[in-house]
Amino acid sequence: MKLPIREVIIDDLKLVDDLIIENNNLKFKIKCIVSKGTYIRSLARDIAYQLKTAGYLSSLERTKQGKYKLEECYSLEDVENNNFKLISLYEALNDFKRIEVDDVLAFKIRNGQLINNLFEDNKIVFVDQDKNVLAIYQTYHKDKNKMKPYLML
Repeated sequence: MKLPIREVIIDDLKLVDDLIIENNNLKFKIKCIVSKGTYIRSLARDIAYQLKTAGYLSSLERTKQGKYKLEECYSLEDVENNNFKLISLYEALNDFKRIEVDDVLAFKIRNGQLINNLFEDNKIVFVDQDKNVLAIYQTYHKDKNKMKPYLML
């Protein structure tokens, strides 16, 4: 299967262990910071290609997804033993612009209505006066003066 070609950004790529030759095969471990949409298996293939050889990815460990780091995560054992603390949706969505709305606008948002676009951002998290997340809205492509639901919560 041929993967689609897409432009990606590799912010950092470094060798993190010594090169090892095992069973006549060269093994190495890298750490990389890449943009969204990067296929790490394709990156491994491309590195092998540049080395004029064949290669594959034997293991992969994601250490960060967005703003969340692996060391901040809970294990399955933690969850099974009820040894974890969930963050609020309000806190999880703190990268978005958040707007607190009155009861009238909250009613419209809860019901998924189009609303006037009085805001400068394309996506906005709307919260009620108690900081409960209502929805994420985005600019409506048919009318830039309106916003429509992107994700109802």
